[in-house]
Amino acid sequence: VNVQNVERVFEEKWNLVMSETLQKQRPNLSRVVDEVICHFNAALSNLKSQFRKAHIFHGVKALAVHELGTENEICTSFLLNKKGVGASILPATSHNSATHVDNLWIKLVDTMRLEVDQRGQMSDTSALKILNRMNSEMESNDQLRQLLHRLGSSLIHRIFSEIARATMHYRFQLEQQNLQARVNEILGKKQQKLWEIQARVDKGKREVHCAKVWSKAFVDNLDGHFKSAVGKMAQEIVSHMSNILTNPANACEMAIERSFTKRNWRHVVMYAVDPTQYLFMEFHKEWEQFKQGLVDQYCQELKNSFGSCLRIVEARLRDIMEAQSSAAATMTMNALTKQLRKACSELADESLSEVLCNCLPSFSKEADWALEDMSQFVQFATVELQRYRANVQQTEQTVERRMEVEIARQKANCWKCICGCTARCPGCGTKCNLEHDNHWPERPHECRRHLYPAFNGWQKQEGRKPFLLHCR
Repeated sequence: VNVQNVERVFEEKWNLVMSETLQKQRPNLSRVVDEVICHFNAALSNLKSQFRKAHIFHGVKALAVHELGTENEICTSFLLNKKGVGASILPATSHNSATHVDNLWIKLVDTMRLEVDQRGQMSDTSALKILNRMNSEMESNDQLRQLLHRLGSSLIHRIFSEIARATMHYRFQLEQQNLQARVNEILGKKQQKLWEIQARVDKGKREVHCAKVWSKAFVDNLDGHFKSAVGKMAQEIVSHMSNILTNPANACEMAIERSFTKRNWRHVVMYAVDPTQYLFMEFHKEWEQFKQGLVDQYCQELKNSFGSCLRIVEARLRDIMEAQSSAAATMTMNALTKQLRKACSELADESLSEVLCNCLPSFSKEADWALEDMSQFVQFATVELQRYRANVQQTEQTVERRMEVEIARQKANCWKCICGCTARCPGCGTKCNLEHDNHWPERPHECRRHLYPAFNGWQKQEGRKPFLLHCR
C-alpha cells in the first residue's frame, strides 16, 4: 500500500466532511435574533399584565427585527461597554444622568450574563428576570425616576432595545466559542485517526504508528482525568458555600447579621442602598476567600501530577523493554498496558498510582495490534511522551484556564440559587426571601426580618425626622 496515497485520500475526505459539518453547525445570528426577540417580547407581555408591579413597561412597544439594525450593528452592541452607554442612548442629558444610566447598564449586563447559560441558551423566564432587574433599579433610584418622568416610555424602550441587542451579541459570541472549542477537539483527534489507519495498512512502520496512537490515547485519558478533577474542585467550593448560605432566606439572615446586628454602619448603608448587591458582595468575599487556598492546592497538585505521570510511564516502558528483550513472546497493545498497570500499582505514591492505573489506555480487539519490534515501539513512544512533557507549560496554563472557566460557571450557578427574588419591601426596603422572581402574584413576597422604614428613606412629615415605626 502506498502510504502517501492513504494520507492524501484521508485529508481529502476529512476536509470534505469537516466543511459540510461546519456549514451545518455554524452559528446563525438570524436564528439567535428571532429567539431573543421572542423571549423578550414574552417577558414584556408578562410584565404588562402586572401594571401595578411594572407600570414603567406599560407604554413600551414590543421588539421588531427591523428596529435592532443589521448583523454588524448587533455585533457592535454595548455588551462590553461600562461607560458612555448613557451618553449614547441619551445624548441630550446631563453627565450625572448619563452616569446613572451607565450604572444601570452594568447591572443589567451582569444579570443577563448570569441568565444565559454556557451553551448560549436562555428562556422567557431569563428575559423576565432581566426586565425585573431593570424595573427594580428604575424604581429604587431617584435620579432614574426623575429621568423617566421627564423622558417617559422612550427611555425604557431604548434601554430595552439595547439590552436585547447585547443579549443577541453575547449569545452569538458564546455559540461561536463553543463551536471553535468543538472544532479544536475534533482536530486533536484527526492525527490520532490517521495514525490508526497507518498502523492498519503500513506494516513496515507499524510499531512507530502504534507508539503514537498509544501515547496520544494515554495523554488524552490523563487530560480527561484533570478535567474531572477541576470539576471536583469547583464542586467542593459550591458545597462549602451551600453550608454557609443554604438558601435565599438564610443568605438574607446572614446579610442582616453582618450589617445591622454587628452594628457595622458602613455595611448597614450598603444593605439599605441595595440588599441584593450587598448580598452578592458578601457571597463574592466568602467564595474568593475559600477558593484561593483550594485553587493553589489543586492547581499545584495537577501540574505536578501531569509531568510525574509522563516521567513514570517513560521509565516503566524502558523496564518492560529490557525484560521483553530476553523473552520470545510477542507483546500486544493491551498486554503492554496490562504490564504497565501492574508496575504502576506498586508505586509508593497512592494518588499517582491511582491516576496512572485509571488513565493507561485500553484498545478494542481490532486495534490491539501485535508489537513485533518492542524496542522500536518504546523508542518512539518515549519520544512522543517527551514531546508532550516539553509542552507541560502549555498544559499548566490550560489547567489554570479550565479552573477559571469552571469556577466562574459554578459561581454563577451558585449565585442563582442564593440570590432568589430581588424585590424589596416598599416600607423598609429589605429583600424578599423567596427563591424565584416569578412567584408573584400567585405567592406574595416574604421577608422574615423587616427593618425600620427610616432605612428606606421614610421621614415623618412633621420635622422630617426618621420614621421608626416598624413597617409590619
